[in-house]
Amino acid sequence: PVLVAFPVLFVALSISVTKFWLALAAILFVQQVEVNFLVPYILGKEMRLNPVLILFFTVAMGWLFGLAGAILALPAAALTKIVIEEFYLRPREVDYAPLERDADRIVRTESAHDTLPL
Repeated sequence: PVLVAFPVLFVALSISVTKFWLALAAILFVQQVEVNFLVPYILGKEMRLNPVLILFFTVAMGWLFGLAGAILALPAAALTKIVIEEFYLRPREVDYAPLERDADRIVRTESAHDTLPL
């Protein structure tokens, strides 16, 4: 993305310095919108992660580990989500089928005893 900006900036500079600064500002604005909003939204949608979580992981990993951390932030976020779902949330799931069978049996038994002859 940065290499594509060079020809645009050279053409703008050949026209005038004002055009150069306007082109540079436009390129930087588009890049910031893409990197900070569009990419987290699309990646979050594809990986089923919240875009704010992706942005948080990118900033935190970049702050902790520099460029390598920022590059590895999305895989780390996905891995963290998988670990939490598999080892924390899934063991808490309750199988309701045996409970429903017992409840149906109790209801049938109680309803059979509750019938009064008229």
